[in-house]
Amino acid sequence: MKNSPKADQVLEPKKTIGQTLNDLKQGSFFTIDKVKPVGALQARKQGDGAVMLYWRYTVGTRESNKSERIKIGIYDSTAPVKSHTPGKKGYSVLAAMKFAEAMAIEHAEHREEGGRPALKLAELAAAVAEVAKAESEAKHTLINLLYGYCDLLQTREQVSHKDARGIFRLHVAEAFPDLAKAQANTITSKQVATILRTLTEAGKPRTANKLRAYAGAAYKIALTAEFDPSVPIAFQDFNVIVNPVLATVQDKKGNQADKNPLTPTEMIQYWMIIKNVKGIKGSILRFHLLTGGQRIEQLVNLLCQDVNKSEKFVKIYDSKGKNHVKREHFVPLLPEALAELQSIESSGTYALTTETGKTHVNALTLTRWASAAVGTSIDEFKLKRVRSGVETLLANQQVSQETRGRLQSHGITGIQNAHYNAYDYTIEKHQALQTLLDTLNEKIEIRKYDSAEKSNLAQNARLV
Repeated sequence: MKNSPKADQVLEPKKTIGQTLNDLKQGSFFTIDKVKPVGALQARKQGDGAVMLYWRYTVGTRESNKSERIKIGIYDSTAPVKSHTPGKKGYSVLAAMKFAEAMAIEHAEHREEGGRPALKLAELAAAVAEVAKAESEAKHTLINLLYGYCDLLQTREQVSHKDARGIFRLHVAEAFPDLAKAQANTITSKQVATILRTLTEAGKPRTANKLRAYAGAAYKIALTAEFDPSVPIAFQDFNVIVNPVLATVQDKKGNQADKNPLTPTEMIQYWMIIKNVKGIKGSILRFHLLTGGQRIEQLVNLLCQDVNKSEKFVKIYDSKGKNHVKREHFVPLLPEALAELQSIESSGTYALTTETGKTHVNALTLTRWASAAVGTSIDEFKLKRVRSGVETLLANQQVSQETRGRLQSHGITGIQNAHYNAYDYTIEKHQALQTLLDTLNEKIEIRKYDSAEKSNLAQNARLV
């Protein structure tokens, strides 16, 4: 028979799990219980006295394995014992066990694929991919493709980059902001047609056709980027597989020529007006006319190094035409044109300047100067009408179409001109410019026809 305890002996009661956790020594781990289907729930007292709960499990095979502890959270001694979820202060033991069991089940179900570590790596890779996708979507939008095309034009020194950028900004970025932010490779032909239709219905068919041409070229660049070494590789990242612009249709009204030249009489009137404009404004306006009404964007970019005062000619770079390849265009200078050029002070890069060559006169500025000088003297005056006015005046004076084309750098096409004809037409250009000036100064009369002569000319034209 066992001895009964003495009267002064008191049996020490068994500690609760809460008491055990509170009495833990700092830095030591304590296994609370096994976790099904794998691992164990552990606790460790930290330096600040708080108890941190962990799930400890084994990774790998029996031959080569390692253990890993996953931090669950702080033990909350005040939490209800039967609570399954953590509170504001931390976890009950049961809540921590439930959390550990969820991780254990996940690990066990994917052990063949590497268990929980492999899952976390896969989740991380998925998160990285999602971030990359979001960044790509933010970068490879419709408007970024269109602006990227403008940047390429600018790099290639194409003056049209300004026109294209302005059209895209006004009629895509501002008019259709949601569409502009959409992925470029998701844009449909119907959506492109909606943009174009908006312009057409607003009475801007020419702008609609220009937007269509520029946007179509942008998509074409993206499509060929993989195979064209002259195109920046960044265009390939847009992943464009179809050009949605191709299925749209041009507005025929927008393709009609803006044929509204100044008449020979109006040309003389314009010359008399700008002859009296003082200072650099008058010099540049007169130089523009005396060189045959060259394209304004090209003329204002005239470089000092491309002015040959001794041989009396200037070299302009014409990028209009097939493939927008820059072509040297030589224009002879009359003494009067050379005098106007020499009156402009420039010791820098550009010849037509108000800042001694640091920058060139803006084409829009030149247009404003001309409009301000003319005022209401000529109906519906626009500086661009001067170019076609020169063409018309020279045609009136029977200067050949070939010479007019050479002087204004247009209409020079075909195999014969591209590969065989190396003649520079300097003499003919100079003669045409002298004819222009003599007509403007009324030394040569404008040729006029009476009704009978016009009828005969029209009849002959029909027979030809």
